[in-house]
Amino acid sequence: MPLLPQANHIRGTMDLPPLDFSIPEQEKTMVDGVISAAEDLRKAVLHIRESAATYNIDPNRIVLGGFSAGAVTSWNVAHGMGVPVSGVFLLSGTDAGFDVNKAVTASSDRPPILMFMGQYDLAGALSSVPLLFAHYEEVGVEHEFAWVPGFGHFYPAGAASLGGDAVSTSVEGRIAEFLERVIGNGQ
Repeated sequence: MPLLPQANHIRGTMDLPPLDFSIPEQEKTMVDGVISAAEDLRKAVLHIRESAATYNIDPNRIVLGGFSAGAVTSWNVAHGMGVPVSGVFLLSGTDAGFDVNKAVTASSDRPPILMFMGQYDLAGALSSVPLLFAHYEEVGVEHEFAWVPGFGHFYPAGAASLGGDAVSTSVEGRIAEFLERVIGNGQ
């Protein structure tokens, strides 16, 4: 799971001590945290879907997205657990927690996904996203990928992103285009 070494990199940037993943309890704590976050978000999405009339929302227009750990959590809920949403976008995140080969198959119904990575992003994410991309190609999940050139793990919403469409679009602009495609403008 590439998330574990990445966690220590992020902990280091926050002046937190590293976790020792050779100690089973510390690895289990990390994995349990990843799955617990997904379970919390799953419960929230299901509650919102069930209470759509109360909240005056269309339950068929829910999209999940997040940055880093939030992206991992969004992926786990939309693709790992298969909670019904219209789309998911990942900002410097990837699959971690669930085995993509078991969770996302040609017969599974998974929503479209938009993935971003900084050019100099974390090594674990940079190595796992091409595998995720290839898996989506193989099983037929609608997916889009965009690089954010000149940035590492952190980048502003206004930064240029370069996708397979050969067009430079800001990160926020590409997300807006994705949302328009998967849920429309609400009218």
